[in-house]
Amino acid sequence: NFSSQPARNILQFMTFIRAQSNPLTLPIKLAHYLGFGEAKRILSWAAANLGNRVTSLATTDFFTGLPLKYGPYACRIRLRPNNGQAPTSAVTSERDYLRWDLVRRVGVADQRWDVLVQLYTDPQKTPIEDASVVWEERDAPYVKVAELTLPKRDLGSTASVAEEAQGNTLLWTPWNAPKEHRPLGQLMRARRLVYPGSGRERGAVAP
Repeated sequence: NFSSQPARNILQFMTFIRAQSNPLTLPIKLAHYLGFGEAKRILSWAAANLGNRVTSLATTDFFTGLPLKYGPYACRIRLRPNNGQAPTSAVTSERDYLRWDLVRRVGVADQRWDVLVQLYTDPQKTPIEDASVVWEERDAPYVKVAELTLPKRDLGSTASVAEEAQGNTLLWTPWNAPKEHRPLGQLMRARRLVYPGSGRERGAVAP
């Protein structure tokens, strides 16, 4: 649910993942491998963003965070909720509170998101390979291209439970896409290798 990532590239991403196994030595390891400036930037991003708790999936913005092809262009995609500002009915201390909040919401009304795209405009302001750069709206305005609707339904019904069970066996990867929307950038290319390996570990199959 972020429009950008702390890591610029796959090297920084893997360095951050390995270093965070020990929070006490995280700053030292990042500075050693990436330099003080980049370590400070990554840690500042994490401190500003990772402590914010999501209270409901129905009122949260979602971003690809990384670019995709958009036909002959490149873009980033955002899902902007269109479900009002009703407070969450979930208790955030309970197990799976996001799930139960969504179950309650979709049980009484359709849930909707606007699908927005930002088109690539400039190698510095909207780079493909540097995932840490926010594509500012003044440089790449959002354009609404579609609406996503999650229809009202009983997620506890027999049919819904069966669909969920089937969905849990599927291999999810952004590379399950037509060539017109192929993922772009080195972090996306890394996902092409990592996600199938992760799926095999849990017995997932391709759709």
